[in-house]
Amino acid sequence: MPIYKITLNKFYGGVADDIVAPNAAEYAGAVGLDDLTQSGRLSPYRSYVDRSTGGSNLRRVVMGSDGTVYALGEVSGANASTTVYTKTALSDASWTLSASASVGNAQSQAFAEDGNYFYSWDSNGAIDRYSIRDASFENGWQNPSGATSNNVGPIFHHSNGNTYFAYGNIIAEWDRTTFTAIALDLPPGFQIIDLTEQNSYLVIAAAWGEPITSTFNPNKSKVFFWDTVNTSTYQFAKSIPEGTIIACQNIGDEIAVISLLSGGGLSQDGKAFAYTYNGGQFQLQKKLIVPQNTDSSGFAFRGQHIQVKNNQLYFVFNLGGVKGVWRFGKNNGVYCLKRDRFLVNVTDDTDFDQIRTDAAIGFIGDYLCAITAVGTFVCMTNANTYSATGYYESPVIGGGKQYETKDLLSVAIVTRGLPASASVLVRYRVDAESSWTTIGTHSSGVFSEFADELPKGWNLIQFRLETTGNAEITELTALYESRLNIKL
Repeated sequence: MPIYKITLNKFYGGVADDIVAPNAAEYAGAVGLDDLTQSGRLSPYRSYVDRSTGGSNLRRVVMGSDGTVYALGEVSGANASTTVYTKTALSDASWTLSASASVGNAQSQAFAEDGNYFYSWDSNGAIDRYSIRDASFENGWQNPSGATSNNVGPIFHHSNGNTYFAYGNIIAEWDRTTFTAIALDLPPGFQIIDLTEQNSYLVIAAAWGEPITSTFNPNKSKVFFWDTVNTSTYQFAKSIPEGTIIACQNIGDEIAVISLLSGGGLSQDGKAFAYTYNGGQFQLQKKLIVPQNTDSSGFAFRGQHIQVKNNQLYFVFNLGGVKGVWRFGKNNGVYCLKRDRFLVNVTDDTDFDQIRTDAAIGFIGDYLCAITAVGTFVCMTNANTYSATGYYESPVIGGGKQYETKDLLSVAIVTRGLPASASVLVRYRVDAESSWTTIGTHSSGVFSEFADELPKGWNLIQFRLETTGNAEITELTALYESRLNIKL
């Protein structure tokens, strides 16, 4: 009987459109494991730690251009007030209150800096600003007519020196001298979701549906390109082929767009799409479909749940119950769309719902941080602690001959040298089984091989690797024998 070898050592392709027939680098899923920083291996992400001491109802946390860490917060109650806190380092034990003002509750859609000020919306639809130089807070610095707590959106500081404020279908502009409440007016019915730039253009992502609380039309999202010079006139617009736009950012001088088609009914499955644009039309790079036999509904948050780091677009997302921080960008020259990590130190999604719709994720230097509940701010630690389990699930493997019956002969796992208390649990399932069966645990050295009690008489097989501690996976290999199924 012929013997074949399976080798899994390319981890950079992201989730496969079809996990039964993927390319060599794609997989069914991988979470809590970094496939980007170190090529050719899966490295666990470090734990989160609570960094909220001294703050109150933190909404946004960002690194300022002066190297100080700033937080936008809120003191609630009868005398609600917006607050700004500071830290000289993320690891400082406590936040220091820098400024406070009695205004409408702070909104978290934006907390953007232009080098002199931080700007934010409040619940009255006004723009407030905080002065970096003298640590003062200015209530209602601008009050654009038509801006409300339901339609305010992202704030973006352009490389041309101007700052742009989105509300409804309108862009306001501040050129450090003059505030223009309506610098650009998009066609009625559009709601601005995200802002970025490319070359000299302000790039404006908008979904069709007004107000923001309404249901968006999944076939009318557009990306508008405005030169910021011709008042009230954008230069051109591109339609997103399918889905409601939820994120649009410049990654490596390409415009990357994530869109969502919510399911939940008999008429359609939930779908997620990743597009890129660098001239011409938006090109589909990845498409993920949620089968109807799962929870096919999907949702995502806008504005505050979008970040770019190292030319990768990060966003909070739920597709068919698969929740967490997702990532899209090029990895080893290949477009990769994957669920990157959990938001808390758990082995599943149970704490995801603590992420408030008005909270945020963000990078402070290299460390991803998140607001997980009212007043709670967690950030990845700089210590070598690994509390959450990461896992990798291979594609479904049939050797190109799904009709042949096969016997698994051996499985081997290769890692970098295991630190103390680190391990990799190796598991499998065959022929669409619902549960995983354990093969063994790799707990020392760099190599373990398993040959006992392996499955016989299967057509399709899938592997799952679960890491504990800082176990860095470099390869899984397996040998199987194929029964030729020759009929005489």
